[in-house]
Amino acid sequence: MIAKNPIDILKENNIPITVQRVKILELLMESHKHPTAEDIYNKLLKDTEILSFATVYNTLRLFCKVGIIEEVRIEKDRVHYDYIRRPHNHLLCYKCNKIIDIYEEMVLTDIPKILDGHKIEKGHICYYGICKECLKNS
Repeated sequence: MIAKNPIDILKENNIPITVQRVKILELLMESHKHPTAEDIYNKLLKDTEILSFATVYNTLRLFCKVGIIEEVRIEKDRVHYDYIRRPHNHLLCYKCNKIIDIYEEMVLTDIPKILDGHKIEKGHICYYGICKECLKNS
């Protein structure tokens, strides 16, 4: 699978290209840490002087709307964002608070489908426990 660049992804989704949108998408594509809007803003503020929190938030909402990224609501009071590489679920480690991608063959492979009379278009399972790094260090 050939990795796409952010500009091509924006063009494919008919999103006007701006420096801010490209930088936000690059960060999400390179990250596996599931950043929050605040994380993204603080990281990019160091490199991009022309950036507001509203720009970051509105860009994330737009990317979610067109399906480039997804919101990960694994914590009660925080929304994290994840670039969609392939269907997967998440584990929130109780010890280190990392959100870890969980890839399983059975995870979301049959979406969309009909389940008990309901049309399921997408799904997400959140696991809560202790990651393998924390288990090793226990």
